Order: sequence, then structure tokens, then C-alpha cells
Amino acid sequence: MNNDEAFHRPGDRKSASLRDGFKTLSVLSVAVVLAALVAFAVVSFGAASPAESAPYAMAVDNGNPNRFSAPAGWANSAAFPRQRLGANYAYATPGSGEAARFKVRAPATGPYAVFARWPAGRGHNASTPIGVVTTTGTKWVRVNQRVNGGRWVRLGSFRLAAGDDFKTIFARNGNGGGRVVADAVRIARINPDPTRNPDAILGRPIHSQAKVANYARSKGATTYIMQTIPHYYNLGPRVGIAPDFLVAQAMVETGYGRYGGDSRPWNMAGIKKGGNVGDEPRDFERPATAYEGVRMHVNHMAAYTNRPTIGTPHARYYDARSAQSGRGYWVTRISQLGGGVWATDPNYAPKIRRILNEM
Repeated sequence: MNNDEAFHRPGDRKSASLRDGFKTLSVLSVAVVLAALVAFAVVSFGAASPAESAPYAMAVDNGNPNRFSAPAGWANSAAFPRQRLGANYAYATPGSGEAARFKVRAPATGPYAVFARWPAGRGHNASTPIGVVTTTGTKWVRVNQRVNGGRWVRLGSFRLAAGDDFKTIFARNGNGGGRVVADAVRIARINPDPTRNPDAILGRPIHSQAKVANYARSKGATTYIMQTIPHYYNLGPRVGIAPDFLVAQAMVETGYGRYGGDSRPWNMAGIKKGGNVGDEPRDFERPATAYEGVRMHVNHMAAYTNRPTIGTPHARYYDARSAQSGRGYWVTRISQLGGGVWATDPNYAPKIRRILNEM
């Protein structure tokens, strides 16, 4: 179904690759962001009420009393004055010692963007594990603390439980040698946007991850859909694409994960290899995992919406982006995907919207 300037033939059994759209998800005003960057003490914005409509963020520095725990083996340093937040930062040598933890308050259970900050140095660890305590367990992200110093680095979007708890963990079992650094963390609530236009590709989800998963089960979706839903809700918001739209599109592209065309798992959008290729199974990308399949799908949509990619994109991304750039506009609505832009099928957009309505 995907066109990519005639890279795909029409037909319900063909996958219809898509493009990735990015829109920064921020619930903070400029003044809020600046305040979070310079505050040495605990900073909260917006009402303390758990109302989901209230913007909220909180930043915690290692110097905040009762909000940072660094057991034996951790020390403080005042180096890197232009990069650190506050008077100092904590550090430890890699090993099996206890982790450092930051305590933050989430006023309500829901999705939050989580950020970390550190001063960058050649003697710091290149693969520091940072854990985020979510409603479904601790999720780990590795960061390179030799780069991106003095800035808030987004670790991802996570569902946090309401409460004032130690929700972020800086572990000492980093790889590659060098000090593990714990300077500051910040969370910012991601508010659902129930007013998103049903035709919109960009924005927050209308349907929750749980609702989408229930719908997928009701339609007999295979594991190729079920395993990708959490990845869509992780990667989609990182670039501002509505994850429920992405799942609906993947359902159309793969026949609810049953495939049947030339594309094969984990290709979620019928994406072909780069260059001048045909329309046989060998001409389609074959991502190795559900995560890579979703990342490829998200990046491909970025080609049509002029958004940044997550990691290095696949080869067809450049072909698709060039084709859309030549049209003189960027795609932002589902209704723009038909007519030979994304897909040649004239019913392509209605199929996606029907699934979103059924959700």
C-alpha cells in the first residue's frame, strides 16, 4: 500500500509503509523550562492537584535535602562548574556497590517524560545504567556520560505511580570504565490530549495503551502486533507521533499482524530496501526484533513529516523524504496519506480512521 513514489503496488495484502512525524511533547512554558534548568532546589510547576489537565514538572539536584540517597562509595565533586547543576555532583567508581537514587513526586499515576543531567568528562562512564521505577517494574536506560554534559537528556516516557518516592536509580555497574555520575533528574507529566483531531497524525494519543491492546486482542491480532504496542507507546511520543495512530496503521499494513503479502515480520509498514528495488519479498526490509521494526516504522513516518529520527534511519527513509520534500509540503493528517502519497489505495485513510474509531 505504501507509495514512496511508486515504490509499492496497491492492494490490501501489500504493506503500505509509513512515515514518521515529530512534534516535541512539552507541557512546560519557556519560563518553566528555564526555571527547571537553573533551580538548585526542588522545583515544582503547576498545581499540586492530581488533575491530569495541570502541567507539572519537578527537578531534583543531588544537593536537595532528603531527596538524594548516595550510600558508601559515593563522593561529591565541584568540578565542571559550567556543566553541573548546583554546588556539586555525586560520583562513584564502577563496581557492585549500592546505587544512588533521586526522590521525585508524581502527583498522579500516568505518563511522564524523565530526564537526567550530568557534567560530561573523558573520565566518566560511557554506559551508565539509569533505572526508572514504573508501574510495571524498573526500566533501564544506558547513557554515555562522556557527552551531552550540562543539559537535560531525555531518558524516555514512562508510566509512573502517584507518590513521593525514589523513582530514579543510578547504578554502579556501568561498562567501559570511568566514573558513574549522578547530578540531577527531572520529570514532566505528559498530559493526554482528548481534543486531538481524529485526522491528526501528530500529537498525544486519544486511546490509552491498555485500550489499544484490548482492541487488538478483540480483533485476534497476532504477536507481531501485541509485542509492538508497548514500543509504539514508547517511541511514538518521543518524536511526537500519536502511538494509537501508528498501531492502527500497522494493523492496516500487516492485516493485524497476519501479513500475507510480500512484507514479513517485523516489518510493520511494508518498508522496502533503499534504491531501485522490485516488489518481491526479498526487496522488503526484515527488522530483527519488534523494537527495530517499530523504530523503522517511526523513522519512516519522519520522512513524510520532516521530523528527526530515532537513531540511524534505514535506507528507504532517504528516498521517501526526498519524494515528500519534492511535493512541497509535509504530511500531518491521515487523509493526506492516500492518493499516491503514502499509499495508492484510495480507501487507505478511511481504513486507518475506522480502526481508530473502533478502538
